[in-house]
Amino acid sequence: MVLNCVASPCKRGRMLALVKRHLKPGGHFFLMIPRRCVENSPYCTSNYLEKLLLAVGLEVLKLKHSPKVVFVCAMRIPASLETRRVYSRISSVDGVSYCFTAPPTVLAEVSGLSSSQMTDDFAVCCSEEDFS
Repeated sequence: MVLNCVASPCKRGRMLALVKRHLKPGGHFFLMIPRRCVENSPYCTSNYLEKLLLAVGLEVLKLKHSPKVVFVCAMRIPASLETRRVYSRISSVDGVSYCFTAPPTVLAEVSGLSSSQMTDDFAVCCSEEDFS
């Protein structure tokens, strides 16, 4: 799946939520995204993408950066773990809070970078129903 080809941030989030619903528990999912989308966007980083996938029920098993592409291998959280996991639209990791609902907001971890470094407006966000 090439997520950046989807037209809007909310449609990208919806697509990820639908992927989870199509996978069997324990099923695998592969995502490719241009590296610039997670390195040059004020709205998305690799860490944000990983936490968003977890919030919709997909655990990242492997994330690899090649010179131009980020590859993600994720697995639908098995049913035994899924029933115990509480998905959240807001996640706090290492003191950084991520809000996954629309509209996309500038991430604190990239706020110190100059606008010349933030040349991509790639974003992913979800609606409340995507977390069920």
